Amino acid sequence: MTTFPDIARVRLLGTQTQARMARHDIICLHTMVGNLTSTFNMFKQGGFTGVESHFGIGGIWGPDDDAGLNGVAWQFQDTDFRADANLEGNDRIISIETADNAPQAAADIRPWTPAQQDRIVRLVAALCQRYDIPAVLVPDSRSDRRGIAYHRQGCQHSGGTHPAGFLQPGCEKWSTAVGKECPGPARIAQIPGIITRVRAVLAGPEKEGTDMAFEPKDVWNGKGTDMIPHNDPVTREPTDPDNPTWFPLSTLEETNRVVRGLKTQMSSQQKSIDDLSKAVGELVARLPQPGK
Repeated sequence: MTTFPDIARVRLLGTQTQARMARHDIICLHTMVGNLTSTFNMFKQGGFTGVESHFGIGGIWGPDDDAGLNGVAWQFQDTDFRADANLEGNDRIISIETADNAPQAAADIRPWTPAQQDRIVRLVAALCQRYDIPAVLVPDSRSDRRGIAYHRQGCQHSGGTHPAGFLQPGCEKWSTAVGKECPGPARIAQIPGIITRVRAVLAGPEKEGTDMAFEPKDVWNGKGTDMIPHNDPVTREPTDPDNPTWFPLSTLEETNRVVRGLKTQMSSQQKSIDDLSKAVGELVARLPQPGK
């Protein structure tokens, strides 16, 4: 049995009925269109005779938030055995499902939270190391590819064409659904940054965080991984859909803007107080003095 208890809580779905993996070529990232709790319950009902992934990672939506599962990983299937998340690629693909805000449209799936990204990096790095999988993004779902992928690469485009990032001619089909966009545009855009972090982890502690793909300014201006959630304290959703996370530079800029505004407001208020004090002084000077 191969599990990763230091990274993921082992929650196997039942008695093992799946065939063994033929090889371990690809780590594929998925999105749940739901949360970790409900997805586990659905997988558990079918055991290994239904649909399942190897791993699941929680988020900040639904029951996951109440249970504190943001960035928590569960292992549903022993990686020595197949999981049914990638159809024709099941015998060689390790699948990772991730919780999301469960919107109707894939375009509305929120980006992975910082905690989710951290866990994905740790898990993917461990899997790359265990199975000697290269930390590179595969260009398509061809059966001889090795690396990191996302589910949409093996899904047929709804228009019947073959744009990049969807199923290409002669490649493995990873879903029977047409037009499936898993894990969604916002999350697909995060994958190159995640892979860069995985490479840094694999390079060792002395090189982690010093990958030459980044310059110091990139960590501050949004290309790095040091991000601060910019969420509404009640709904937990990003207050600005176009800027769901703040990086140090934007945080400082916003802080300076607010401070400057407050200083301007205070200066204006102080001037009003000074003017009022002067007017009161002049008025008092004009009043008859006692005894005169």
